[in-house]
Amino acid sequence: MRRIRFHDLRHTFISLSIEQGAHPKYIQEQAGHSSIQVTMDTYGHLFPNRDGGWTDKLDDVMPERETAPPRTLQRCWYRS
Repeated sequence: MRRIRFHDLRHTFISLSIEQGAHPKYIQEQAGHSSIQVTMDTYGHLFPNRDGGWTDKLDDVMPERETAPPRTLQRCWYRS
């Protein structure tokens, strides 16, 4: 069995916390990272894809609009 380093335990703790749904800010604080950017750069690939179709969900909160008839182009002639 290979030797387990302290850093391996730290990475395992963070990885398991992410898997269990821990908030990225909590992970940052536990890891002692100077910023959330360091955390996301290091462990961002472990966070599940949470886009969840957010743009599609906007349709649920926006009222239905009737589509306006297309505008006809009007020519303006200016005299100089």
